[in-house]
Amino acid sequence: MSTLHQLTGELLALYQQLESDGMDDETIRDTLEGMSWEFDAKVLNIAAIILELEAQAAAIKAEEERLAERRKAKESKAENMAEWLLKSLEAAHVGHKIENALYSVSARQNPVRVLVLDADAIPAQYMVQNPPPPPSLNKKAVQDAIKSGEAVPGCELIRTSRLVIK
Repeated sequence: MSTLHQLTGELLALYQQLESDGMDDETIRDTLEGMSWEFDAKVLNIAAIILELEAQAAAIKAEEERLAERRKAKESKAENMAEWLLKSLEAAHVGHKIENALYSVSARQNPVRVLVLDADAIPAQYMVQNPPPPPSLNKKAVQDAIKSGEAVPGCELIRTSRLVIK
């Protein structure tokens, strides 16, 4: 069986030959339709593969979402247990490490950090002004301007193709 690339080349060569022979458009269309059954079969087989790959990708995405939810639940449970264990160590005033061959457990003091009680009361000297984000292109406005006949330097309208499989 021929490849899609080979079949495309054969149909293109036939089209060019018929056109150079002076055939009218209807004759060319009828001839190409009659010769394209293998090409059509190849396209439909490839479309089936694409749909199968998309279905597999969707299944993988669903599994990723399920696993992400499970991961978050495990992380939350571990965090809650760690908080509970720390409170227990602090309440019991345990000041030493508790360890075995695999790991050690102890309560330690974190470095000092700032707790903001009222952000509006903080003097300006302690505030940092972040730079504004760079401007972004309004593609809809550019498209409307070009469609209305206005020249927009650095831009042009293009039309691309996409594959539709239903």
